[in-house]
Amino acid sequence: MKLWEEELDEYYQGEIDLQSLENLQKELKVELPNFYIQLLKKRNGFYLKKKYYPTNTPNSWANNSVHVDFLYGIGEAPGLLDNLYLRKEWGIRSKKLLIISADAPMFICLDYRRKKNPSVIFIDVEQNQEIQLAKDFEEFVEGLVDYIEEEQLNLDDAELSVQEIIEYY
Repeated sequence: MKLWEEELDEYYQGEIDLQSLENLQKELKVELPNFYIQLLKKRNGFYLKKKYYPTNTPNSWANNSVHVDFLYGIGEAPGLLDNLYLRKEWGIRSKKLLIISADAPMFICLDYRRKKNPSVIFIDVEQNQEIQLAKDFEEFVEGLVDYIEEEQLNLDDAELSVQEIIEYY
């Protein structure tokens, strides 16, 4: 499965070398998932061909998906090295969240808060919302799809649980 568009774009950070990978992981105090590293060795930052990830939780993007336009490569402006700036700028306090794609105020992150092998989450800073997307990075990449038609919610007939209301707002 080819994940990226063929043309080079502003997310492409050039070829990576072992030293730049080690420096990034040391600076951000994380160990990137092996599957992410393998992708970066093939293409260091790119626009995605498949840009949607399904979710059952309504969010500010859609009622049944989140949009993921690109994945950061090792580098900056734009790249994984922008994490320190982005976390500070948007008030993301946890240093154990690694932003891998951003459409501020919405972010796709690797979540290292609970374990060494990170899960993938969606965060909307303005809505104070966090949604678990995948148990790991590989599941996340394999779950990306070309398009998801947004389902319309009929809130007149639906009764939301307290948890669903909290997650939505």
